[in-house]
Amino acid sequence: MTATLDAIDVRILEALQEDAGRSVADIAEIVGLTPSPCWRRIRRLETEGIIKRRSVQLDRRAVGLSFTAYLVALLIVIVLLVLVFVKKG
Repeated sequence: MTATLDAIDVRILEALQEDAGRSVADIAEIVGLTPSPCWRRIRRLETEGIIKRRSVQLDRRAVGLSFTAYLVALLIVIVLLVLVFVKKG
């Protein structure tokens, strides 16, 4: 099922994509609504699954993480490679 979005819905989504931490009052001002109808639209977008979640992106160095680990993905690749070679042999 495809959702029907009007111009205000699209502007709300753009505002949230730019900064998911914006207050409803800020978003309402951006899109030209008062806070109550803006909040109802955001809730509808969440209920309909258009907005799945709101998240933040951390600066890993600012929180003391100097590297990114992909250990799980690497282990899965290694296991798959071993299985392929075992099947061939």
